Amino acid sequence: MFLNAGPLATETLKNLVLPGIGKFTIIDHREVTARDLGNNFFLEYTSLGKSRAAETARLLHQHNDFVKEANHIQEDPVHLIETNVNFVRNYSIIVATELPEVHCRKLAAACGEADIPLVIVRANGLIGYIRVFGCKEHKIVESNLDFPPIDLRLSDPFPDIVNYAMSVDLDNLDSHLHSHVPYPVLLIRALSVWKQNHDHVPTRSEEKEAFKEIVRSMRRNPDEENFEEALNRVYMAYSKYSIPDEVQQILNDPKADQLVNDNFWILAHALRQFVRNEGNGSLPLLGSVPDMHSDTDSFITLQEIYIQKSQQDIHALSKYVGQNLVTLGRDPQDIGEGLIKLFCKNCLTLRLLKYRNLEDELTSPLLENLESHMLDFMTMEVGNGIWYLLLRASERFYTEHNRYPGERKDYADDYEELKKHSDSILKDFNMEADRVSDEHLIELCRFGNAQLHSIAAFAGGVAAQEIIKLITRKWVPLNNTFVYNGIKASSSSFEI
Repeated sequence: MFLNAGPLATETLKNLVLPGIGKFTIIDHREVTARDLGNNFFLEYTSLGKSRAAETARLLHQHNDFVKEANHIQEDPVHLIETNVNFVRNYSIIVATELPEVHCRKLAAACGEADIPLVIVRANGLIGYIRVFGCKEHKIVESNLDFPPIDLRLSDPFPDIVNYAMSVDLDNLDSHLHSHVPYPVLLIRALSVWKQNHDHVPTRSEEKEAFKEIVRSMRRNPDEENFEEALNRVYMAYSKYSIPDEVQQILNDPKADQLVNDNFWILAHALRQFVRNEGNGSLPLLGSVPDMHSDTDSFITLQEIYIQKSQQDIHALSKYVGQNLVTLGRDPQDIGEGLIKLFCKNCLTLRLLKYRNLEDELTSPLLENLESHMLDFMTMEVGNGIWYLLLRASERFYTEHNRYPGERKDYADDYEELKKHSDSILKDFNMEADRVSDEHLIELCRFGNAQLHSIAAFAGGVAAQEIIKLITRKWVPLNNTFVYNGIKASSSSFEI
């Protein structure tokens, strides 16, 4: 559901309609004006004087007939928030655009109480701002990282992979097969040689170099690419296995320790049981083998070994899941095999986000996170954290004057007032007043809260991306603030 139907809303909604969102509702009380035609690509000349909510809903719906419902409500969002804020309970996600902070506070409180995600999108001149408030617990199984982890367990290999590696007769292989032995086999064999004279894996730099020499000694000629792969990934043989911090936080959560009647936490509890028992400190094996230089037969054999071990781990975790469901008085088949497999397949990349609410941000911000964005360490110029502070100052200006700096007056007249609010914000953040230059203050006054289509297009694209993440619970959404600087075409995201 979208509050207001300006360029930010239409650009965000366009990026949800095109991939096929199920349905949407726009709430807006305004009629289309000439200004709307100047900054909103999704309105027509014939829309002048008509309901902005109705026209944007109609024209956006034309982009994808598979969207089932394109609803609109002719009502002032501010009035709705002030008189019946519990309307949020009728929607799965709320997107607030062009909404002053004073009203966002009430809206955010209602969404937090109802545990409904809220996305606030604003633009002021050349600056765009997005604030994401997810559910109290945003649980992600399929985080779909750009660089998925490789889980081969070479530093502490399981028996089946050790037996296979040691069964390969390197000395009697012909040149072709020797140059196609998979690098996991080479590293396990090298580790076996190392352990004959050491009671520990390589740790010091000279030990690591000595281990590399063991790998090189098995090489017949410098053209063998599999040995080059082994040398490039030699760290896999001596890097101690560890559960990623983000996953360990889930396992350490009280809800994973206790048995909570929620599918995610039932699976997390079972995962904790597996790690303590069959896993011996390790998560279930992913079972996937990355591409590598190998002959077909060797690769398939390697793949089958990892898949078999992965299936054994899934079976062990499944037993815990069934027992947990019975303890909760549920059918042991309530969580199907497909979901358990999916959970195990992604166990290294599980994520749990706990969002701070707007009141926390406004009354007790995470200052250290903002401080790191006050300076761009690549260029040593002012960072985008400055614009976050100035947008906050402009919201205080709005609360006092019911308009934004420069919006209905000569911007020079609003400079001193904005500076007063800026100094107040900086004081709240324990920062010196000179952290914000006169140039930045004047620039924000000059913007006059203008809604530029190019900024709306960029911010709307980012907002739609984060909304898709929140709805699908795939990929890791923003936590929690994003600032786009259209002056320098740069952006920053930070938790505050």
